[in-house]
Amino acid sequence: MKALVLNTHFSSLEELDLQVSEVPTPTPQKGDCLIEVHVSGVNPSDALGALGYFSHAHLPRIPGRDFAGVVIKGSPDVIGKKVWGTGGAAGIDTNGCHAEYLTLPESSLSEIPNNLSLEKAGAQTLPYTTAYYSLVSRAQIKPNEEVLVIGGLGQVGRAALSICQWKHCRPTALVRTQ
Repeated sequence: MKALVLNTHFSSLEELDLQVSEVPTPTPQKGDCLIEVHVSGVNPSDALGALGYFSHAHLPRIPGRDFAGVVIKGSPDVIGKKVWGTGGAAGIDTNGCHAEYLTLPESSLSEIPNNLSLEKAGAQTLPYTTAYYSLVSRAQIKPNEEVLVIGGLGQVGRAALSICQWKHCRPTALVRTQ
C-alpha cells in the first residue's frame, strides 16, 4: 500500500519532508479491523508529532489521526460500515491514517451517520467529531432538550452549539468570562 512514512523528527515545519512510500498492508490482529481510508485530514498533533513533541512516539511510523473510511476486514457485523475517527494512539503510538489502509480495534470504531458522506465526514475537524460523539452518540440528545455546553467559546463548545442547533435543542453556553 502507499503511505506517508515519518522516519525522523524534524526541527521545523520548513524542513519537514515526507515521502509517499510503498509499505506492507497491515494485517489486523484478533479484535482489530482493517479500514480502507477514503479521506484523512491533518490534525495539529500530526505536525507536532513530526517535530518530536511526543517523546513516546515511535519511528518509523505513518502519521495521521483524523480519517473516514470503510471497514473491509473484521467481524461480520462491522464489515462494510462507514467509520470515522480522530486522535487516540493512531499516528503517534501506532501507525496512522495517512495511508491507504489502517488497523484499529473494533471497540474504537465510530460509525458515520447515514446522511454524511465519507468526504464530509473526513473533513470534520477534531472539535466536531468530539462534540458529535459526546452529544449524539453518548448523550443521544433529542429535539427541545435543554443542553448545557461547558466551554461554549472553545472550539469543541462552538461545535457542540452548532450540533445543538442542528438537532433543535435549546443550548446554554457556560463560559469563563462575560
